[in-house]
Amino acid sequence: MKREKEWFEVGEREKNERVKDRRKERSRGAERERGDAAVDRSAQRGGAEQQQRARRWLVAWTGSGGGRSAARRERGGAAG
Repeated sequence: MKREKEWFEVGEREKNERVKDRRKERSRGAERERGDAAVDRSAQRGGAEQQQRARRWLVAWTGSGGGRSAARRERGGAAG
């Protein structure tokens, strides 16, 4: 009876350690994903800067505030 109890406790301890390891791995994965998300965000910010630059160029080129009317004017559409 006593031996069985010891075996059970050892088994439980091992199981708990495995669970802890799994949790650690998961949190490490989450950190990695968070890092990737930060990289993505900085890339998006770069994209936004490019858009602003393009918009400024368009304003300088067409002499208007950009937007739909300028796009229509470029295409030779009616409204604008």
